[in-house]
Amino acid sequence: MSINTVNWSPVVSVSRRSRTPSVENIHPNPSSPLRKSTLLSSSFNLVATVIGGGVLSLPYAFATCGLATGIGFTLLAAVMADFSLYILCSCARRTGTESYGDVAKVCFGEFARVCVTAILFTFLMFVTTAFMILQRDIMASMVEWATESKLTFYQNTEVLLVCVIVTFPFMLLKDLHSLRYNCYVGFISVLLLLLAMCYRSFLVNDEDPHLFEDNVVYTSSDPFDSLFSFPLVALAFLSQFNMLSVHSSLQNPTRKRLQSVIHLAIGACTVLFLAFGISGYLYAYSGTKDNILLNFDPSDKVVLLGRFGLGITLIAGSPMIVLPCRDAMLILPAQIKRWRFERLAIRDEETASLGGGGGGVGGGGGGGGGGGGGGDRMAVIEPTSFVHFTSTLFIAVTCFTAASFFPGVSTVWSICGSSMGFMIAYIIPSACYLKLRRKKGKNPRIIAAWCMLIFSCVGCVACTIQAVYRCTKPYAPVAGDYFVNDDDDNKIAP
Repeated sequence: MSINTVNWSPVVSVSRRSRTPSVENIHPNPSSPLRKSTLLSSSFNLVATVIGGGVLSLPYAFATCGLATGIGFTLLAAVMADFSLYILCSCARRTGTESYGDVAKVCFGEFARVCVTAILFTFLMFVTTAFMILQRDIMASMVEWATESKLTFYQNTEVLLVCVIVTFPFMLLKDLHSLRYNCYVGFISVLLLLLAMCYRSFLVNDEDPHLFEDNVVYTSSDPFDSLFSFPLVALAFLSQFNMLSVHSSLQNPTRKRLQSVIHLAIGACTVLFLAFGISGYLYAYSGTKDNILLNFDPSDKVVLLGRFGLGITLIAGSPMIVLPCRDAMLILPAQIKRWRFERLAIRDEETASLGGGGGGVGGGGGGGGGGGGGGDRMAVIEPTSFVHFTSTLFIAVTCFTAASFFPGVSTVWSICGSSMGFMIAYIIPSACYLKLRRKKGKNPRIIAAWCMLIFSCVGCVACTIQAVYRCTKPYAPVAGDYFVNDDDDNKIAP
């Protein structure tokens, strides 16, 4: 593919198989000064935004479905994420858009953008809740280490409340430019934690040479464990909303360079996730908890630095999640209004095209057309200070309440990953790609997109049902004992 970087015009890409020209309308201009990221820096930026609190549940996923199955799920999720990111960028290049919602709108209309915004808002509410649960677990363990005492459930909630109160002023900010490097701090913290886990895992298995062969489980005998585990793994790779901003900043954004960025980022994440999941599982085996940090003693100095860094990252990262969540919540009513307005305009035009009453219907159509023009100019009104404050307070209070009652972070990640995660990562990108490429005939990418669409739709339904079903059962945060048997006196109900 060639890109005209002198006099900007739509780019024509020619397929080697069919020699059918594909017109691309890349924004911003490939020669734009806004494109400042090199191939390596773009790959690292994508890696830094992918890696987050979700990695703490990877050992739990491995312990639930088995070591071999967990490795297979990680490789499968990596391949699907790689392909999904590429076809999403391909859709953006063909539609001249720069955001996830705009791609959906061009492909399926205004209602699709409304759905994407609603999914994004719900998804970010779940993520904020999960971040709060992780904050509670990590910071409570730090308090236990400092006070040398075990905290009760209510004291853990009080620790979380303090974290929310501290971060709430930052949640009110409209520009979090000063926190832009937080993802890099999180990346370094995860690396430090990984090194500590590898070290502890090696020591544990070295002390007892038979520990591995006596405790390792390669595959789970319960197929429902796989339905619960795969969303946890797939969610760790979720980066579709960040991908288009990475693409917009990439210098000389040829398809080859774009593929290199995606391959490097997903490849690096795959290696790190495999190391994280395997080392965590080999440390605790069937006793692995849904937050691997809970398996380590709060006074463990080897893990302490990574624990503290990740805790600070999660606290600082909460405002960065709340900001787009609030924006999605406030813009959603305007998008719904615009969608309804366009529906009325289309209905008036269809009525006018039927003829009949002449002037009366034509006048109505003209009114609809004028309204449509107003709809095109419809802008999002800047919310008042009161609306801004109350919407932020609503998000913080709702997520804090949910985090206080959710027994563990794996429940949130599983529901979030199996429903909205599947939609965002796989269903919407593949559906948009198939919509844009429907006249191109069959080729390997279209066949792969169909396979991913069908697999993700079935998986979304099956995994969501399984995740919701598990929520109805008593909970214990240990992989080998997820369901608490009420008839067993040796097991402790929550």
